[in-house]
Parts: sequence; C-alpha cells; structure tokens
Amino acid sequence: VLFEDPALRLRFATLDQIDCLLRSEILAGNNNNQNAAEQDVRNCGKLNAASQYFDGGVIRMNRTGTFHYMNTRNHNFSNRDQKGIIYVVPLLPKWAVGVVAAGAVLFGLAAGVAGLMFYAKQNPHSGVANMFSKI
Repeated sequence: VLFEDPALRLRFATLDQIDCLLRSEILAGNNNNQNAAEQDVRNCGKLNAASQYFDGGVIRMNRTGTFHYMNTRNHNFSNRDQKGIIYVVPLLPKWAVGVVAAGAVLFGLAAGVAGLMFYAKQNPHSGVANMFSKI
C-alpha cells in the first residue's frame, strides 16, 4: 500500500470529488440507463466530478518498495491509459549509514582531542598539558 493513511488513500482515489452517489442511486436516477449512469456527473467511480487538475501536494514516503498506479478514468477509453511506477528507495544503504555513524564518532573523538590540546596550550601547567607532554 503506497499511502499508509486511509484518508489520504481515499483523497487520491477520489481526487477530492464531492456530492458522489452510490452506483444504485445513480442507476435509479437515470431510469436504469447504463450509458446515462456512466455519464452522470455524480458518478465518482468514473471520476466524472473530478477536475482535470489535481494537486496532491508533496507526500513523505515512509515505506520503501515498488508501487504501481494507473489512471482509471483514461483507462476506460482504450488508447489513453496512463500507468506508472513509483520506486521508493532508502536515502542511504545500510552500509553507508554505518560509515556515516563511524565517521561521526571519529569526528567527535577528534574534536574532543583538539579541544583538550587547545586547553593544554592555553594552560601549560595543567594536568591536561602534562598528559599531552608525555605523549
């Protein structure tokens, strides 16, 4: 499942359509005429009430994987189907995370030693300075 939040899934599936009717209500309102029911503006299953533009915004993906999608509206008309794939990959592979963590630890140690050396230089009679003079 691409979107973890059910409300977000519904929003992307319906494209913010409002005033939608059930299929049975649409058929009843169109005297069971199938063609008229499919063209009814309240038939949100065919995306009839959807705008031609939809801004879904920027969505943070929390799950990695391969996700397939398709435009069901245009898929209904033979040669205009639109399909795609979204690949969500981790920012860094696991080995790279380990390298970054090790680098951060080494940087912290080097900064600590540099700070002690600076302190020793400023205070030549301190115990820290004595420690560095033995090295």
